[in-house]
Amino acid sequence: MATTRSGEEHDDYWKLTVLPQSAKAMRLWLEERSYHVGSIKSTARLQECVRRAQLGLMSYHKLTNDELRGLITARRIDASGYMTRHNRGTREELLRSLDYEDMHPLFPRFLNFPPELRNRIYGYYYAEFRQPIYAPSQPPLSRVCRQLREESLPMFYSTCEFDFRLQRFQRGYDGRTPPTGPCRVTICDRMLLFLHSTLARYLACIRTIWIGLDDVQIRSDRRGNGWRLYRMQIRNNGECVVRAGSKVNSVVLAGSTRRPWNITRLLILAALLKVSNTITARSGMDKLRKEDFFEIRRGVELAKV
Repeated sequence: MATTRSGEEHDDYWKLTVLPQSAKAMRLWLEERSYHVGSIKSTARLQECVRRAQLGLMSYHKLTNDELRGLITARRIDASGYMTRHNRGTREELLRSLDYEDMHPLFPRFLNFPPELRNRIYGYYYAEFRQPIYAPSQPPLSRVCRQLREESLPMFYSTCEFDFRLQRFQRGYDGRTPPTGPCRVTICDRMLLFLHSTLARYLACIRTIWIGLDDVQIRSDRRGNGWRLYRMQIRNNGECVVRAGSKVNSVVLAGSTRRPWNITRLLILAALLKVSNTITARSGMDKLRKEDFFEIRRGVELAKV
């Protein structure tokens, strides 16, 4: 499953995380997942096994030597370096050969598949990104060749959910005393880079964004969870809808204005619904535009959060 080490990383959303550290912890982690490693005790080898388990690759340690040789023959793996007429190869050589082939797959005929089958593979690949991702760089799959880029990127943007983060700046506000200056809401730098560097036709493919608000003046011990307060989604019928998230009563809204937080929430929701109606009125399914993100920022700021 695709996970991320940190929500703050720009292009780390597609990487796999190695959770256990010590050899004992790795063996326990693998045993809990019924991933057999035989008598391996080396930390480096156990790390390879953890990575294989995360990638969903099978373990060969329960197979006999004859079964391993059968797999090597069936997969047409070049074993001339250790399997000859008089030498059938040691168990370690057989295991390493299969492991290497798993970790370095070659399939030059992928583009010969029918487009429908390729699209299904892209869908399975991007469905693994189950967490909303923030200002991502384009995934490695899109860098293989021009054809894969053109085919897979629209599905990446339409399948994944994206974080749209806003920051609230206000002079004289520290989370305790009333604010003394006007409120300004800005788009985070990384999100600006994402908006300006992503082609319009790809932004138009986006179907779901989570809109969050963070107050940079609130101290870390009082910050609370200010992300993903609202969810904006373009449905299959072309309608754009907005829903309030479960964290809408966070300290960011509850402590950032003189009015009750629920009124602030409704004002922000009204501003987002205005943008939503504009998006819904457009024809087709590829509706989202770069200016919509800036209109969302302006609407949240005018709500006097």
